[in-house]
Amino acid sequence: MTRRHILISTLLFVAGFSLVFILMGTALNALLGGISIVVKQRIAGALLVVFGAFLYATTKIPQLNFQSRLGMNRARGTGYIRSFLLGGIFSIGWTPCIGPIIGGVLAMAAFGGNALAAVAPLTAYSIGLGVPFLIMAG
Repeated sequence: MTRRHILISTLLFVAGFSLVFILMGTALNALLGGISIVVKQRIAGALLVVFGAFLYATTKIPQLNFQSRLGMNRARGTGYIRSFLLGGIFSIGWTPCIGPIIGGVLAMAAFGGNALAAVAPLTAYSIGLGVPFLIMAG
């Protein structure tokens, strides 16, 4: 593998998770855009309490307590499309690990005025998250 190939694969990996994060934020904005700020705050507060209880392990929610693994033994090659798709899958699988930060950014996106307002903070977050990957690839 050449350095160029690794860098392009890494860029596509970052683009994959960036696309998922940006789509999540714009979807939240579209779903919650017409709801008043007071209702959004109550929904966010209720979710915070529910997830806090789950985190504290006082309540087990089976639908949130699972894991799934991809069988990488059948995957062959290092194509660019695969790098992009792995970035998207990575973002979904890694969301619980970065939950407090991405949650705040997604909340900013959901509370914004329109879908375009949701793109800016999520793009900045994705760039910040992608920089270490790009440094390691370079």
